[in-house]
Amino acid sequence: MLQKYFKERKKVDYELLRGVVKKHLKFIESYYDSDTEAAEQRSKEVAKDIEGPAPKVKPITVQQLEKNKKRAMKQYNYLLKHLLR
Repeated sequence: MLQKYFKERKKVDYELLRGVVKKHLKFIESYYDSDTEAAEQRSKEVAKDIEGPAPKVKPITVQQLEKNKKRAMKQYNYLLKHLLR
């Protein structure tokens, strides 16, 4: 029934289709869960091959964030002042 509906695109009784899906729901879930896990593992391997090891990220302090914000605002104000002349 599922092949008829999904592969062949034939009309089926929706209540019957619903019953089939409910009956085999555990199998469907386990199949897609394992398929998803395998796809994620393949993605991780491909990403590791492409990018190499993940770069280490240096944490930014709150003070540095404030300093960066002030610098950005100065640049913004400078540009606005010169553009509006």
